[in-house]
Amino acid sequence: MDVLLALDIGGTKIAAGLVTREGTVIDRGRIAVRSNQSGENLFNDLAQLVDAMLTKARGQHGAQPIALGVGCAGPMTENAELVSPLNIPCWRDFPLVPHLRTLTGLPVFADGDAKALASGRVGKVPQKGKTTSWQWWFLLVLVVALC
Repeated sequence: MDVLLALDIGGTKIAAGLVTREGTVIDRGRIAVRSNQSGENLFNDLAQLVDAMLTKARGQHGAQPIALGVGCAGPMTENAELVSPLNIPCWRDFPLVPHLRTLTGLPVFADGDAKALASGRVGKVPQKGKTTSWQWWFLLVLVVALC
């Protein structure tokens, strides 16, 4: 079974979920965002969460993660290559997507959390082996379901 790892990055917490192609959330996790931590320390906490979720996907659920979708507050550059969320002061021009790509080896699709919410449930589950322009929309919509 293929799953997507969805992340909702907020000012007080980061939520994660494993989501099937049918849109079912099969597992969840979360960490606190501490206002006094450094940007690298926050990413290290996020990396531990992501690693734990990928381990659960493969081990506990017998699933194959195929992509990572991220919703994050802005401002940010295109596809969240650099993020500066107003509610996370330790991340200014932080290379979020490049770090996540390096960490996971998965395709990473990201956009603003408000844009993900506004998009509603307009996306479709991507077909196996196909990357389309709407694939990241679906991933971001799933992030909203994690809250």
